[in-house]
Amino acid sequence: MHPLFALLILPLFAGGQDATSRPTTPPTGDIKPHRHDIRWTAYFITPVVPAAGGGRSVTFQSLSGKKYRYEMTSGSYRRAEVEAVATAVDSEGKKRFGYRIAPGVWKELPEGSMGMGCRMNALVPLRHAAVDRRHYPYGSLIHVPSVAGKKINDHTVLDGWFWAADTGGAIKDKHFDLFVGEQEVYLDFLHHPNRHEHYETHIYPLPHAHKGMDPKTNTGLAAILHGKGHLETKEEARAEHIREALVQYQKTIAWIPEAEHGNPDAATTLWFLTHAALELHKGKNATDSES
Repeated sequence: MHPLFALLILPLFAGGQDATSRPTTPPTGDIKPHRHDIRWTAYFITPVVPAAGGGRSVTFQSLSGKKYRYEMTSGSYRRAEVEAVATAVDSEGKKRFGYRIAPGVWKELPEGSMGMGCRMNALVPLRHAAVDRRHYPYGSLIHVPSVAGKKINDHTVLDGWFWAADTGGAIKDKHFDLFVGEQEVYLDFLHHPNRHEHYETHIYPLPHAHKGMDPKTNTGLAAILHGKGHLETKEEARAEHIREALVQYQKTIAWIPEAEHGNPDAATTLWFLTHAALELHKGKNATDSES
């Protein structure tokens, strides 16, 4: 999926949330982290060149369903088709960032996202990373203690927490690739005076949810949202009601980026839903034992 290609550079993602409103540590429950020496690299959006005329035309569908057409050079078109990410500018001058769904056809990504990881996850700069999924499950929590507090591009401070949300053919074993979004941030990352190639990294594997509360199933998702007080009933809940309840739940957790709202399979969301399921199961068992 990476490196990614886009027509224009977008502003750096700030999470859609005030970082000061987040707890300093995401929930880890009883999971003991695996500590490894990980080689860290970064990937970004490489700008491509729009055509003044005579280029290749593509159709871009906005989130509202409106379609736009724009042209890029033949070379840029080929790269964008392969890398599956591009940015269009509509007639009002608004930048629209999307991913390829068919040859020459693009769909807009959610606000705050600059790419699509593992065909399901809206990638967020400096929050999501590509890993070898044979060893590190999708949705796992990653912590790099020594980078917490470091500045990137003079205005973004890293907190050291990331989620496994993407993969790639060149990402093997103890090699992680951080999605940084734009080229300027990548260059700053690459030439940062305190940058090292290897960092001690703590990986918290995504735990397995108990039967009946698996967030990857509609039944399990409804049970979790009901248990957290966002869904009135978990029995035969309609899909639109489950989605509304999911967005309500996601909005209560500052770690979950806005780009993931409405998507239960997104990496950060999956981590929190799974932990909610474990907490609910533990509470149920405690209640049962008392009775």
